[in-house]
Amino acid sequence: MLEQIIASLKGELLQKFTKGEQSIPEDKVDDAVGLAKDNMLETVKDEVQRGNLNGLLDLFKDKQNVASHPIVTNMIMKYAGDLGAKLGIPPNMATTIANFAIPFILKKIMGKAEEQGVDQNALMGMLGGSMGGGDMGNLMKGKFGDALGGFLK
Repeated sequence: MLEQIIASLKGELLQKFTKGEQSIPEDKVDDAVGLAKDNMLETVKDEVQRGNLNGLLDLFKDKQNVASHPIVTNMIMKYAGDLGAKLGIPPNMATTIANFAIPFILKKIMGKAEEQGVDQNALMGMLGGSMGGGDMGNLMKGKFGDALGGFLK
């Protein structure tokens, strides 16, 4: 699901990333978008491994204030760092891009889930499916199957 949503947003992200003062070269946009997806999935996986399922589910409760959620703040900082380290984007530009991109993508994911009538647990399962090989599902089954009432079993 995440790959499909990000692919559908690529035009909007391209426009945002390549226009104005805080723009990056067009040849780095695909890499920047890929880093956003990778950072988001890695953060979700890390939170599950740490046992913070409630924090993740809480993330999807307030679409309007998603950028201020601690997990999202972590995603933004990691993404900004990776933009600098992996793509050579200057720190202030990387921060501006990260502060826009991560909440933007998450809000679109939440909006898509609302359109399809997907609840928070199913949304987490769909995000997990984006990790390939069912890694998220296996983590959740092993650690959180009971907490989810067998949802992923």
